[in-house]
Amino acid sequence: MIIHGPLPDSISYDEDKGPIVLGDWYHSDYFSLVEQTMAPISANQPPPSSDNSLINGKMNYPCANGTTSAGQKCTPNAGLSKFQFQSGKKYRLRLINTSAEAIIKFSIDNHNMTVFANDFVQIQPYPTNVVTLGVGQRSDVVVEASGQSGDLVWMRSNISTICSLNSGVSPGGMAVIYYENANTTALPTSSPSYTTDQISFCGNDALSKTTPYKSIDPPSQAATTEELWINLSPNATGFNVWTFGGSTFRADYNDPVLLEAKLGKTVFPEIWNVHNYGANNSIRMVVYNNFTGGAHPMHM
Repeated sequence: MIIHGPLPDSISYDEDKGPIVLGDWYHSDYFSLVEQTMAPISANQPPPSSDNSLINGKMNYPCANGTTSAGQKCTPNAGLSKFQFQSGKKYRLRLINTSAEAIIKFSIDNHNMTVFANDFVQIQPYPTNVVTLGVGQRSDVVVEASGQSGDLVWMRSNISTICSLNSGVSPGGMAVIYYENANTTALPTSSPSYTTDQISFCGNDALSKTTPYKSIDPPSQAATTEELWINLSPNATGFNVWTFGGSTFRADYNDPVLLEAKLGKTVFPEIWNVHNYGANNSIRMVVYNNFTGGAHPMHM
């Protein structure tokens, strides 16, 4: 599903390739992963590492070198996602990192991209050869097909083993871009155009690069200022839980807050961690991340 914002696109292109879904992949089943992730501190058990990196749900895996759970089948050469480019055309790619844990470094060999939107918000376009996407982050880019007829190149979705938990067997997801008249039964021999430093850096691009396309001047003084801390700490049962502003998040998914607020409800159980700012027309939030174990984006 694609949701279109209120502003026209700030950059022109010839074709929209739609969502490009990037993400980590685990060979263990969901319940085993949750059990390992939520293990009490006393178990001294590290969180699980991903086994593979996928582009639009596909990527080969070196079965002989990797590991699979008991009873699992491993299919080598399971298949790659494929895209068609035409020389000289400009393509919009809607990049989405749907990983459970991994920071993704997206690139296309020998091609530059122009980033013009992050997380639904349009920004002043800027060029790059690598797009960094944290868990849940989205970026819209335009890539110009600068190759020649008959070319084929790799599209890459790299999990940085410095920034994220990966077994190291298959951290690099790949897809194939075929230009017109290319041999669609062949595989590319192109080399990555990123540097080691780019793959090793765990943060997003500098804020100086991500200027809003339509700026909004904040009020000179916010009506309310609140300081919030992000922490990972054990609860009473010894399990590690995330807290935001000193509270975990416990909601009733059958009774959504947004619906209740629309119906006029203003008082909620404390465990829901709902902050009521009344009629304030502006709120200044100062967020401190006290967790130093890994990089992670903050979403509003």
